Amino acid sequence: MSAPDPTGRSLLVLIDPAARRADGEAVRIARDVLSAAAATKICLPETAPELARALARRGARRPVVIGDDRAFLRVVSELRRQETLADAPLSLVPVGTARTLAATLGVPTGTVDAARTVLDGEERRLGLLVDDGGGVVLDALRLPAEGAGRDARTAEGDRAAHGSRTPAGAGAPGGASGGTPAGGLAGLTQRVGSGASAAGRRWTPAAGLRALAARAVGQRNGNGREPGPPPVVTEWGAEDATGGWESGGAEGWPPTTEETAHGDGGPAATTPPDPGFRLRVEADGVLLADLDGPATQVRVVTDPTSGLAQVVIRPRGPGEPLHAEARSVRVWGSDFRYRADALLSAPVRQRTWTAHPDAWRLITAPLP
Repeated sequence: MSAPDPTGRSLLVLIDPAARRADGEAVRIARDVLSAAAATKICLPETAPELARALARRGARRPVVIGDDRAFLRVVSELRRQETLADAPLSLVPVGTARTLAATLGVPTGTVDAARTVLDGEERRLGLLVDDGGGVVLDALRLPAEGAGRDARTAEGDRAAHGSRTPAGAGAPGGASGGTPAGGLAGLTQRVGSGASAAGRRWTPAAGLRALAARAVGQRNGNGREPGPPPVVTEWGAEDATGGWESGGAEGWPPTTEETAHGDGGPAATTPPDPGFRLRVEADGVLLADLDGPATQVRVVTDPTSGLAQVVIRPRGPGEPLHAEARSVRVWGSDFRYRADALLSAPVRQRTWTAHPDAWRLITAPLP
């Protein structure tokens, strides 16, 4: 039986299944520390609907997430969808591969320290950005998403080298056809094996099937004008949270030429220089970047003090970065992808983010 919560409130401990797969021992330690000092209800939702039901029925319990940055973002998004984000402070015990957001927000990345912070940390009010598609940004928004353009070029080169269709009996060990699921999975296994030096990446059969489907979509929409289905970035317990291939994302399939050698043992292809991207960027109705000025990066960060969006645009070539502060930021142009904290978006043509000051509360480590 759990001990009484010294704060007078009980905890709803949500354990991400991906965290259990990644580091079951850390999950056990965090659960034991919390249960020894507070009244806890342990919840093991396996799917996004189960997560939504657990949050909707939590009552007065304070949500605690045991998982990585992506799991925490899914909980924040779901609470906002249920319009209960501001009802109680949230806590996070980082377990998994992605912990950058946790550290940025002031949450210890060590399991025991983070669990103790849940019990005796300080409450902070924070702002966030909400986009017109319902997504949230707790810390930073980056355009273009790192690696997206590079991997798109690699995919085009891969299609040119191997063709969109592989003749029967060719390209796969044992005569398997590259145009069939069996041949495709065999090819995936071979290519991932050749790129095993990519630290921290793990291939699983489920991720391989999704990658194969993503490749098929890319071949069908090879003109680039009709992007395929968006990657699954909001599914609770998704494979990408374990350090494996991202589900249909630009960083998961195909493997980049920098990471994967050619089958003949030759050197990897050289990635051409980034020519920059052309998008319109508008802050509070003021145009900051237009099509005639390629930029290398647009970064939007939530200011924890004012709650406003801090915009930084880095031009291609010489020139100082452009800085602005705004309540809303709009980006539009040709298809682009962005990274919102730890999540990679599907291709979009326009998106507007609005700043919401003091929108949520987080238990963080006490200030020194």
